[in-house]
This record gives sequence, C-alpha cells and structure tokens, in this order.
Amino acid sequence: MPMRHYEIVAVIHPDQHSRAGEMAERYKKIIAEGGGVVHRFEDWGLRALAYPMRKQKRAQYILLNIECGEQTLGELEENFRFSEAVMRTLVLRREEAVTKPSPIMQKIREEKLAAANAPAKAAAAEGGKPAADKKAEGDKKAESESAEAKDAKPARKPRAKKAADKGEGEGDADVKAPRKSPAKTRRAKAESETESESKDEGGGEQ
Repeated sequence: MPMRHYEIVAVIHPDQHSRAGEMAERYKKIIAEGGGVVHRFEDWGLRALAYPMRKQKRAQYILLNIECGEQTLGELEENFRFSEAVMRTLVLRREEAVTKPSPIMQKIREEKLAAANAPAKAAAAEGGKPAADKKAEGDKKAESESAEAKDAKPARKPRAKKAADKGEGEGDADVKAPRKSPAKTRRAKAESETESESKDEGGGEQ
C-alpha cells in the first residue's frame, strides 16, 4: 500500500483543550498501528479564531505532519468526524516529510522566551539591585525630596519679630505710624487751623 505525506490541523473546542494531549496520543497510535510515521507534531495552545465557531472565539490547535496510507488517513478522518471535541479539521497533501518548526510555532517559542527573559532584563535595567536595596533607595529619595521642599519654603516669622529684625540698627525710621481714617484727618486739620487763627488774633490784640 503506497504511503503519502499529509499535514493535518485540528481545531479543538476550548472546553476540551485539556484533552488535546490525550487526543494527539490516540491519533499517533492509529498512525503507528497503520504502519505510518509522525514527522512533526505541534501543540499551538489556545488561539483566537478568525471567526466564531460554535459560539466560541478561541480554540486549541494541534498540527500533525504524517506519512501513512489511505486506510489510516480514513480512520483518522472518521475519528475527527465523530468527536464532539474536534470543531474543524484541515487535511493537506505534501510532497515530502516536513520536520522543521512551523512559523506559528517559532512565534510561540519566541513569545515564551521573551516572557521568560523579561524579569532578567528588568533587573539588568535597574542595575541588578535586590528589592531591599531598591526600597531603601526609594525611602532615601523621598526623605531628600521632603527636606528640599522644607528648605525651599522657610517658616514665616511673626509680624512683631519681622518688625524688630527690620528695625534693628535703623532706629524708628521704618516703623510705620498708625493709619488714621479720613474723617479724623479732616477733623485734626480743622482744629489745627482754628488754633492757628486764635493765636494770630491774640497776637494782634497785644
């Protein structure tokens, strides 16, 4: 019986994603019993669907590159068709065995590697200092900023003290006289003029 190369992508319901590994092992067993070979297997995990399927927006993806006969392929397709967990399958013919990681798998690995290296990069950016040292530096910086704010805004002196400091060594030149109301000022002026006229008259009589 001739053996051909196939690439199979199975879309599994998200509620059954925990069974993806178990299902893949069953498919591999069917292929092995039929004298076939699995050249590549990839589990892409839960991924967003291009469009909703069975009211689901995400699903589990698995990829199989196999070499098998038509009878084995028919048995696999029957398993897919009667499994409630399998939402959709795609079977493609290949001219030869494919063993290299797919572009999607390469992207998944890069994302995992970046996520794993993120804490190390963050620590390197911070100078690799322990958390306790970072906290101590933060507390010290806060104290320094608080002290600078106090120095920038000196405490206000009482008015009496200000006047005393200002008048020290200068006599009473800078001490302001109490302010009089306009009515009192006019009255004082009128009284002064009256007194002046009285003095003039008294001087004339003599």
